[in-house]
Amino acid sequence: MKLTKRAIWIGTFDREPFLAAILKTGLVVGLGLLVAGSLWQWQSTGHLQFEHPLQSGNILQLLIDACRPASALRWPQRFLHVGISVLILTPYARALASTWYFAYVERDFRYTIYSGCTCLLLTYILLLG
Repeated sequence: MKLTKRAIWIGTFDREPFLAAILKTGLVVGLGLLVAGSLWQWQSTGHLQFEHPLQSGNILQLLIDACRPASALRWPQRFLHVGISVLILTPYARALASTWYFAYVERDFRYTIYSGCTCLLLTYILLLG
């Protein structure tokens, strides 16, 4: 019988705090960007109205528009676009982390398949939806 060596940290790795940290970090960063963009817009124009609506059809295009140097977006609008993107991608990062956890730490094939299908579905929705 062949025993495989697993790293010591795998035996002590707890999934729930790890996944909670991903969600909390995404929430804090996303909301921070939204608040910073809104305050910047208010400080520079005196109102919170944005002239450039969200025209992107998917999350990838939204990020490309926000990061493109020649974009018509002003900096407060870029902060809002990136903040929205972070909030949208946070559950996706959690699903990827769950898939990794079930595949490499728990080595549970069934839950790896479930999580992997969830990741594929979210990828389809985020990129093509």
